[in-house]
Amino acid sequence: MKNKVEGVQFPLKMKFIITLVLLMGFSMGFYLWFARDLIQKDKMAYIYDSILLQNQQHSNEIQSLITNFYFLSENLIDKEDIPNLYPNIVQLMVDNEIYFEKGPISYQYPLIDGKFTTTIEEDNNYKTISFQRIVNGKKIQILAKIEIHKTQFEEGIYHFNGNPLTKGSSLIDKNTMTTILKSSFNKGVYLEERTNQIVSYVKKPELKWFFVMTMSRERALAVSNYIVKKSLYFGSIVFGCFILIGVVLVSPLTSQLEKLYGLTRKVAQGDFSQRLEVSSKDEVGALSSSFNFMSEKIVQYMEQMKEKFRLENEMKVAQMVQKAFFPAGDILNKDFSLDAFSVPATECGGDWWGISEIQDKTLIIIADATGHGVPAALLTATINCCKHNLAELAKTDQELLSSPNRVMQFLNQAIVHAGNKVQMTCFVAIYDQSTKVLHYANASHNQPFYLSSNHLKSLDRKHFQPLMCQPGPRLGEGLEAHYEENKLELSPSDYLCFYTDGIIEVNDEEGKNWGVRRFTKFLVDMVNGQKVGSDILTELKDYSATDYFEDDLTLVMAKVK
Repeated sequence: MKNKVEGVQFPLKMKFIITLVLLMGFSMGFYLWFARDLIQKDKMAYIYDSILLQNQQHSNEIQSLITNFYFLSENLIDKEDIPNLYPNIVQLMVDNEIYFEKGPISYQYPLIDGKFTTTIEEDNNYKTISFQRIVNGKKIQILAKIEIHKTQFEEGIYHFNGNPLTKGSSLIDKNTMTTILKSSFNKGVYLEERTNQIVSYVKKPELKWFFVMTMSRERALAVSNYIVKKSLYFGSIVFGCFILIGVVLVSPLTSQLEKLYGLTRKVAQGDFSQRLEVSSKDEVGALSSSFNFMSEKIVQYMEQMKEKFRLENEMKVAQMVQKAFFPAGDILNKDFSLDAFSVPATECGGDWWGISEIQDKTLIIIADATGHGVPAALLTATINCCKHNLAELAKTDQELLSSPNRVMQFLNQAIVHAGNKVQMTCFVAIYDQSTKVLHYANASHNQPFYLSSNHLKSLDRKHFQPLMCQPGPRLGEGLEAHYEENKLELSPSDYLCFYTDGIIEVNDEEGKNWGVRRFTKFLVDMVNGQKVGSDILTELKDYSATDYFEDDLTLVMAKVK
């Protein structure tokens, strides 16, 4: 056994320097590769857009000129008007007789081939376009000149049969021409790998021509290659500076890091009482101070986590209890079949709805507390208790469930006496099984929708009509409150839709509400059997592009049996 401490075989300073060299080398190589690829893609995208745009402008200019020649050949105008209406025309001949001319011009027109003949010739500054056709037995010959716009691209014009129409049209080979003619698109731009050329084409089926512009890939990327080279020189300088700085700074770092490492091992073992002496005011000193601060915060954080864990467990219990307040999703009773869906914005929500069969009546209540979270959830517990109390009160007060106003006043008094200053909107509907009449009252809640069974064969979203009623004050606004009652006679297969405002107020990324129009369209799909209530969550997530909502969501669709 050795009785002495082994010397350092591979100093930490050397490891640091080697690591720095490898890291900087890899980073610099990746940066140069990424920058070169990004710059080249950006440059190629610019060239693609530019060459196609210029080709389109050039082809449209030529096509417009030929179209004007067609019109002029069929509708000759006074030669005095030609310079103003057709400034590009320098000569117009009818049956080899000069009809119009800008100065003496000597030009040999080619023979007419088919319906018309057009030739294009170029000099340094202009394109000369010769147009000829026979109209009503007369030979019309037009000579025009257009100014050549200097570009960085080479251009050419071809007939669909492959014949060039300009002197510069030999810039593509037969394979490229075949590729263009076989393309199902009338315009496009692509990289011809064989010739390493960027090729842009625009087809004009009316003329049976296609226009071509090209540019070599090497020329297109010349600027980007220059930028990459300069970046390489700059990167080499930065690389050298980093190595030099690393060598200078590594020595004082290693001693403090060893101390810090020793203390971190003790912290890892659960000893948070250890502190590091701060002996400098540089980054290492700041790190030592941060370690001391972190150790103190960890102790505080552990206490906070215990409290947070306790609160989370309580919230889970509260959420579980609140879920018990709601009826099941698909509900059957003597009068209605229901499809219901409700989801809170947080662990506990402020939306609530309930249904009860009391004597010969069916009571449906939907409510929405202002806000959400624990205060709103407490009100849902209160109104849920009120629903059960109504069944007991109705045993001794036979007229209670004949008046939505009295039911609403009972709920209002309970919310007022709850004393947490949170209010609720509410809608109460009482269906009398004997008379088939729905009595209802509204406490500033969203008006439910009614759909008559008469519209089921030709259903449209406009057939969903709101249950009109003068809204009364919200529950909890004041102890003395009166609520106007209204009634509606229902028929089998009629629909009632109750909902809270969280559904129609969901916003998209531009801040626009989902709204009543989209909501009623969704209700049409529900009635047609294409969707169920829970599908609205997917609709709203797709619309808002988020999984989180600012308000609770509740939907209850009731079908009369």
